[in-house]
Amino acid sequence: KTLKMANCDIQEKNKQIEERNRELSDVNSKLTSLRKENTKKEKELGERKQELNFLQDQLEKAKEENANKSIELRNLQMDLDRVNSELLLSKRESDERSRVLQETLNKLDNMRN
Repeated sequence: KTLKMANCDIQEKNKQIEERNRELSDVNSKLTSLRKENTKKEKELGERKQELNFLQDQLEKAKEENANKSIELRNLQMDLDRVNSELLLSKRESDERSRVLQETLNKLDNMRN
């Protein structure tokens, strides 16, 4: 009878060990799955980092280009201001010549009359 009880205990322990082995196998499968998922995520992260670096480079180039365009625009604005000043001066000179010419014409008319 004691042998029978010991045998039952052994069978019970074997069942517990088998159950524990199934649990460990499940945990191991989940761990393997998580490792695969982690590897995939790391690859995606690497790709995102490359994309981010590319976009940051593009942004820096765009900023530099924008700064150059801004300088170019300021230079063009200064050129335009200079041309406008010259044009205004020319107009004043032309107005002055017209005024003097008109006065001269008026004097000539007065002399004729």
